[in-house]
Amino acid sequence: MKENVRVKENPREPKGWISVKGAKLHNLKNVDVDIPLGVLTCVTGVAGSGKSTLIRNVFAEQNKDKVVLVDQSAITASGRSTACTYLGFFDEIRKLFGEANNVDPSLFSFNGKGKCPACKGRGVIVTELVFMDPVVTVCEECEGKRYSKKSLDKLYKGKNIVQILDMSVEDALEFFESALEKDRENKSIKKIIEHLLALMETGLPYLSLGQPLSTLSGGERQRVKLAKDLHKKGSIFILDEPTTGLHASDIKPIMELLENFVVRGNTVIVIEHNTDVMKMSDYIIDVGPDGGKAGGEIVFTGTPAQMLESGRTITAEYLRK
Repeated sequence: MKENVRVKENPREPKGWISVKGAKLHNLKNVDVDIPLGVLTCVTGVAGSGKSTLIRNVFAEQNKDKVVLVDQSAITASGRSTACTYLGFFDEIRKLFGEANNVDPSLFSFNGKGKCPACKGRGVIVTELVFMDPVVTVCEECEGKRYSKKSLDKLYKGKNIVQILDMSVEDALEFFESALEKDRENKSIKKIIEHLLALMETGLPYLSLGQPLSTLSGGERQRVKLAKDLHKKGSIFILDEPTTGLHASDIKPIMELLENFVVRGNTVIVIEHNTDVMKMSDYIIDVGPDGGKAGGEIVFTGTPAQMLESGRTITAEYLRK
């Protein structure tokens, strides 16, 4: 049974405001609105009301030097990119292997010297056929591991590079914390652990280090992006429907994560229609009253409790139910 989420009883007071004046893009009707700083704001409204246009296209563009946009778009088109390459700690893993085996760290890159000579580090062989779709088969030489035998023969703490990449974030954290106990001053291990802790905090303990980013869901991509910026301060984070595809039980941990961003001194703006997100926010901006040409206006601003008490919008009625 879904837990009944209560409206936040003590919403934070804004630490300031940033104004949007006369926004007319798409269906926005000469909109003026003040965006609160230092709190968690939910921008809501029916589909097509103009909420994304207001925040993503107008507000974010006007404040692009301060805004970190965290959406569900693909992080990269490359099928070779993984969480550890995106976050930048794969270099540290390769460095550890290089030092342990007294070889060039590039030997442990499937894009560099370590790639399988047969499949060129892709793990598959693509056979082009005339007038037909190409046939993709697992590389027989590396068995899909993407690395050359020379690379796989080299070990760090008893494991080869593929065994490390096959680890989940949670298992890798345990592995590298154990390694740090025996090598307290190793900066590479410390950097790896820092990034693994960020992935843990963003709710991705199950993600394998070598999993291609192209296989992640939109919500998982958002959390990987959040992990990259987790320790930033003084920024304005904009998230576009971060609960899409999540089970109801997963929403609260995500909101707790966003709460931590605010505690660190950031501003968080969430574009959402999920009522639980609205209840857990400090402030709500409702765009409407309806979608398309019937939208594009600010129909409510205030706390969730104020919306419940006095809101006269479609969103307010939905929240009451």
